[in-house]
Amino acid sequence: MYRIYFLFLGFLLVSLANAGTVTLSGSCSVYLVNNSITFTLSNLGNDSAYNLIVSPIITGATPINSSYQINSLNPNENYTIHVQLSNFGIPGTYAEEFLVSYQQGLSVFTALFPCQVAIIKPTVSPIYETVRSSIQSNIAIVNVSLYNVIGKSFSGNVSLLVPPEFSYLSNKSYEFHIGPYNSSNFTFKLKLPTGKASYTLAAVSSFISDNEHYASMSIFSLNGIYSSSLGPTIYILIVVIPITLIILLLVFMIFRMLFRKGKSPKRTAKRSKGS
Repeated sequence: MYRIYFLFLGFLLVSLANAGTVTLSGSCSVYLVNNSITFTLSNLGNDSAYNLIVSPIITGATPINSSYQINSLNPNENYTIHVQLSNFGIPGTYAEEFLVSYQQGLSVFTALFPCQVAIIKPTVSPIYETVRSSIQSNIAIVNVSLYNVIGKSFSGNVSLLVPPEFSYLSNKSYEFHIGPYNSSNFTFKLKLPTGKASYTLAAVSSFISDNEHYASMSIFSLNGIYSSSLGPTIYILIVVIPITLIILLLVFMIFRMLFRKGKSPKRTAKRSKGS
């Protein structure tokens, strides 16, 4: 019986030791092929992701399928999907995004992958972007600066592409009008999600000129985000302490059984006098 305890104890220890990391990387084709966007998802971590759902959020056209499901993505494995499009809008370059949700163990995570795609006709935006971000307590302050590098005025919209874990404490978008060789600055405030992680975001400025769509995109990240909460404490109470108690109980039961086995009295056969 104690062999079963050893096996179960070993299983617990191996499960704890095998807790790994899922690191997803995503890329998409700049140009359409057969009216579709090619999106490739890779797992660069040392643990597998399960029940993945890829949701393309497309602004220059309408995706025929709103989501794509991947059963699992193992370490060093790639998976490619072809997002078929319809109802094309104004020709030009657009800032698109692919939102991926996945399961690792008992937890569910999301990852955002921004990319630029040329719909029908590629365009190059004359607006140059810079992004500066800082963290104050549990708030991320994102400053976006736009620079018009040619002698023509443009009016458009500037916004952020953010994972759903973030919530806005400012406007989600701003309208802009930039004169020739001029600049404009905009500030976004985001409430950080609970926990410590690295998130990918993007600042996007877009406008229409001469019936063509233009988009600039600056990808940035917010690393080491931490918002003080009971998250780690709850994890310790729910996961670490119970597993530790189970291991200690199993060790105690094993040694108790071994001790009893070592002290068990020797049995001797008694013969009757008449034998």
